[in-house]
Amino acid sequence: MKFFVSVFVTVLALFWLPLTPSEAQNLTIAISSQTSDAERQEQGEAVLRFLASSVEPGQSAEIVDAYDLTPVATFSVPEGRAYQNPRAKIAVNRQAAAQILRLEPDLARSANEVQRPINLPGLLRYLGEACSLDGGHDLVIIGSPLYDMPREPGVSMREGRVPGDGLIQGTRGSSPFGADGMGDRLAGVRVHFIALDPGWALNDRHAFAVERFTALLVDAFGADLVSFSNDMDSGFASVAAQASAPDRGFILEETDKMEMLIFASEMGPIASGRDMDTGRRFYVGPPMINDRVEIGLYWPCSSCDLDIYARPHDDAQIVYYGRISTPQGRFFKAFRMGSEDHRAQEQIVLDGPIDLSALRIWVNFYGGRSSGGAEAELRITIGGETYTRPLRIPANAGNGGAGQSAVTGDGADNPAWVAIEPLSLLRE
Repeated sequence: MKFFVSVFVTVLALFWLPLTPSEAQNLTIAISSQTSDAERQEQGEAVLRFLASSVEPGQSAEIVDAYDLTPVATFSVPEGRAYQNPRAKIAVNRQAAAQILRLEPDLARSANEVQRPINLPGLLRYLGEACSLDGGHDLVIIGSPLYDMPREPGVSMREGRVPGDGLIQGTRGSSPFGADGMGDRLAGVRVHFIALDPGWALNDRHAFAVERFTALLVDAFGADLVSFSNDMDSGFASVAAQASAPDRGFILEETDKMEMLIFASEMGPIASGRDMDTGRRFYVGPPMINDRVEIGLYWPCSSCDLDIYARPHDDAQIVYYGRISTPQGRFFKAFRMGSEDHRAQEQIVLDGPIDLSALRIWVNFYGGRSSGGAEAELRITIGGETYTRPLRIPANAGNGGAGQSAVTGDGADNPAWVAIEPLSLLRE
């Protein structure tokens, strides 16, 4: 009883200041239950303040747990002029207010490293299948944009990882983000994403990639991402304004590749200038054994998808988009960030000791078409020195990675693959 009275008094205290009324029809707010006490209080008070200022007499809003995908409370305001006052709205919704403020995490999941984690694909699927939201509905999502569910560590978005487009296009059975067949489940729903932790992004590229992924995933369910912000005020303001989604220009690239891209602070920017026809030649090679070797692949073809593979020695695992981390190396991938940046990039970082005579590198023309073959530039950075070489893959079209085991294992010829001997490149 003491808690109940405390919640009531605490929440009423929020409304002594005047509030700007706004229109709130068809509203759902999804919040994370996996929060600290302070985060839960901050989140709950902000949500209740917005509900009390927005939900008009005769209207209601649903609050759901965006992590466990369960209902939390219904905030319902009865008809009548007496309920136009925010304090009256809170008073009649004391039980809902208590449920929002005392939403507690599952202690078994407290080791989660992402602040305010939510299950975004699961939430969209749950609302699309179980709740049947109508067009014009506003969905406010408060939580981390980084997917990190303990039962699916392979697709965690921690440490700069972002799902590739193929994971969205797959089925639910092939990917937790798979939205195949879900394109009309949330048609016309306006989504407002509020990521309260401003430190979730490693860098601008990572922030861009996560927002792009979020927008494309929301779009795959038929909804529109109206706002993507790091503060409550901006997110709630877009609801109050009944704003429309901006044209971000994001396009889901058709691919069947199930890959996680990595954006890390150690990954250098895409370089802008080097002659792709002549390349650069060196006459002094690096030491044979090195503590760190960085291998980069760059290509200008906007419709092509190339992949780099590397193995530090015959007994090691191959590092590539399908195996992004091994004891010896890590795979990173960036994509075109805008109309002025037409160079794609993949990078593998190997930690030593790396014997250059044992190192093997392959490049595959995975997808797209390029008459006369696909051109690219390979760069190897050792000890601060960068060695480059232009290369051409003979195939006119990608082959989806077919022949990998034969090429990397037996050295078989395949027009969609090129094998590179690092020493030949370094001593040219």
